[in-house]
Amino acid sequence: DLLLACDGFFSRARELMIGDRVRYAGYTCFRGVLDAGLVDVASGAVEQTQGKGAQFGILSIGRDKVAWYATANVPAGKKFADIKGEVSRRFECWREPVRDVISNTDSDAFLQNDIYDRIPISKWVDGRVLLLGDAAHPTTPNLGQGACQAIEDADVISRCLVSKENKSLDDALGQFVRKRFRRTRFITDFSRQSGWLCQTEIPVIGSIRDILLKHILKNGINSNMERIFCHRNEDS
Repeated sequence: DLLLACDGFFSRARELMIGDRVRYAGYTCFRGVLDAGLVDVASGAVEQTQGKGAQFGILSIGRDKVAWYATANVPAGKKFADIKGEVSRRFECWREPVRDVISNTDSDAFLQNDIYDRIPISKWVDGRVLLLGDAAHPTTPNLGQGACQAIEDADVISRCLVSKENKSLDDALGQFVRKRFRRTRFITDFSRQSGWLCQTEIPVIGSIRDILLKHILKNGINSNMERIFCHRNEDS
């Protein structure tokens, strides 16, 4: 009766429906996981350090594990034979526990993935096929909203399918797109802009970014942050 295509960023369903290209964000991301006992990171901690054209994040993920990510402005497809050596070199002058996290991560635990998204489009429906999650609205990870938006999709489509105001499947799918497109487009665009701001190598822009971040953290949630993190089951 209905195919919900939740097959991710490289969705085969999306390729058949649209055939659009991925869009490189301008930077690559290194990642790893290590035992929490090897580094001085508090349980439940979430840290991010900004630099010139680079970010380093550390997250306590439970089960006595710590995850981390690091970014670098490099051409798309550029790979490094010794990823640990490359990351160590790029962040050798950064504060602790950044250097400690890198040195205590096993060499074979390092991952590298270029960061991509796609231009937001509203063509998510083809007959009885509906794209959901990253298949519909893939985004860069800067706002931490990829999986969150997929969960919101699941909530909204379930409501649309049982709503008495929808007289047909076409009505339900059309309502879903109306409810979700504007919000997910905002998330995709804002995330890409945030990534550009975090990866800037222009000192003046970096200084302005840091002042804005301090203001946000000091004064609490603002309208844009509320719009990102607060889901309401309504047209948005």
